[in-house]
Amino acid sequence: MSRLMKEVTPTMTSREIAELTGKEHFHVVRDIELMLEQLELKERGYIQTWIHPQNKREYRGYSLPKNLTLTLVSGYNAKLRMRIIDRWLELESAVEDKRRLRHVAASSYKLMSEVLQLRREMDGKQSAPHHFMNEARLVNHALTGAFKGLNRDLLSARELDVLGQLEVKNSALIATGHDYQARKVKLTGFIESFKIAHPGILHLEVA
Repeated sequence: MSRLMKEVTPTMTSREIAELTGKEHFHVVRDIELMLEQLELKERGYIQTWIHPQNKREYRGYSLPKNLTLTLVSGYNAKLRMRIIDRWLELESAVEDKRRLRHVAASSYKLMSEVLQLRREMDGKQSAPHHFMNEARLVNHALTGAFKGLNRDLLSARELDVLGQLEVKNSALIATGHDYQARKVKLTGFIESFKIAHPGILHLEVA
């Protein structure tokens, strides 16, 4: 649960570029292929195929990093370039938000573990690795409905935020002497209330 977050590098697909600029997708693909040829870059590393929702046929597209995206649109007019640049700022902001919340969630898990250990020491009990694992699974159950591990790298920024809140709440419940079953009820109740107040925020499937 304490492993480092994998670095996320935002990219922009040729389909998104087409949508933002109002160009036909095949024209954007043509421009990308010409650019890659001029830069002497292999297409293979950027190709991203997609399935058309109507005819179900597979088409070739591309997924580009920031430098190639901005190089591509440098020949477009100012209004189209601005749309692409604004979208890149949104992508980079989202990555930074998730990185920050991943750090917060890691800190709240550490807090929960330390409070658990102190509480057990106060009760004259020793702590083993499975005790901390059980607490993590308890919080995961409140969030997803399943008593199992959770890959935090796959969570959205909002889901990471809620997970951190759950861990802090569980820490407070442990500190005040609530037993396991009582904590389970209160954490589940918190999530149910959250979903009512914020419908559509959490997209994790309940087992």
